[in-house]
Amino acid sequence: MTFLQLAEASLKDSRIYMTPKEIWEHAEKIGVMDDFETKGKTPVASLSMILGKHLDRAPNMKKHSSTPARYIYDPNNEACEEDVEIKTVPGQLTRNEKRYSHYLEKHLHPFLCHFAFHKLGVYTRTINHTKSRKHEFGEWVHPDMVGVDFPGWEDSVLDLSQLAGNSPIKICSFELKIKLSLSKLREYFFQAVSNSSWANESYLVAGEISNDPGFIEELSRLSAAFGVGVIKLNTKDPHKSKIFIPAKTRELMDWKTINKLTMNPDFGDFISRVRNDVRNKEITNEKYDDVLDDEKLISSIKEI
Repeated sequence: MTFLQLAEASLKDSRIYMTPKEIWEHAEKIGVMDDFETKGKTPVASLSMILGKHLDRAPNMKKHSSTPARYIYDPNNEACEEDVEIKTVPGQLTRNEKRYSHYLEKHLHPFLCHFAFHKLGVYTRTINHTKSRKHEFGEWVHPDMVGVDFPGWEDSVLDLSQLAGNSPIKICSFELKIKLSLSKLREYFFQAVSNSSWANESYLVAGEISNDPGFIEELSRLSAAFGVGVIKLNTKDPHKSKIFIPAKTRELMDWKTINKLTMNPDFGDFISRVRNDVRNKEITNEKYDDVLDDEKLISSIKEI
């Protein structure tokens, strides 16, 4: 991984303007540093120099001319320079933007795990996207989390249903975002569609959802057209997280795509675990994501 590739991976994950120092720190948080090696003693300075001189080699990134220089991942050239003030100057953030500006998507994973377990009856597994060979299968490959719903059926009924080729288990796919608003709706929504069309149910999940009428109308239209549900997480009271728009259930899964997705070890382990639990008729809780209690869950956000 080069400095430019590292910067692009970091900015693509954050989706906000960042300085070279912020880009480097965010890259460390999201785990892309495993693919990067440098012998320099001042990597942030090197990153800043390379971004300043060779940004033309990274068409998906854009620079803001302020001091210090800030950069953003902007493949469609949609970012406005005014966004720098909105997203990086604390005094001009709205209340909700203040609340979520320092979160990363990974900080919402435990909240989704809690919601999925208590409200949907689903055991989840987080998928580390850095383990996927995305260059082989396109930009969007895996959802952020997957889950399985085991029915509470009698063993004899469960055995018969599988002999009949109609397994009662339900596999869910979840794509997480910090915030859903009109400016990024289509990008985020079709990322969820691309990553989850193989599952029985798929959801786009966010910690904040815009209440703009035009946004709600478009979100509802897309959900109705593609069957993707929407979940709104509440980080102050996890039990107030809710299904914003229900997902449509698909009776059949796309097994060809599922087989392809097992190239990711986390996803492969998930599929193997579901198979073993169905075969053994016993759920091995420790093989899925830990479900934190309310106190630990809220503390995890307060400590950020």
